[in-house]
Amino acid sequence: PGSRPGTSGGAGKACCYECFRQVYVEGAVQVDDLQLPGEVAQTRRFCGEACADRFRKALAARGTRAKELSEMRSSVHGGSGEGAHGGEAKEGDA
Repeated sequence: PGSRPGTSGGAGKACCYECFRQVYVEGAVQVDDLQLPGEVAQTRRFCGEACADRFRKALAARGTRAKELSEMRSSVHGGSGEGAHGGEAKEGDA
């Protein structure tokens, strides 16, 4: 039905998630992108192991950063009850 020659087979193409190079789906390296808890993991396709490794490293760094931010938030919000503003307000009122 009006498709281009060579595109109507079972060979679908996708773009590499890292470098955007076109790659055949069956030859792509696939990596699951595990999102935050409660979100659905997505499968990312890459042209080769080099791009997949770069993505895995970025994913690990993102996870480490998220953990650090979570720890900082919990220390600020769940501290001993004496916040920086509370101490300053008491000294300013005295």
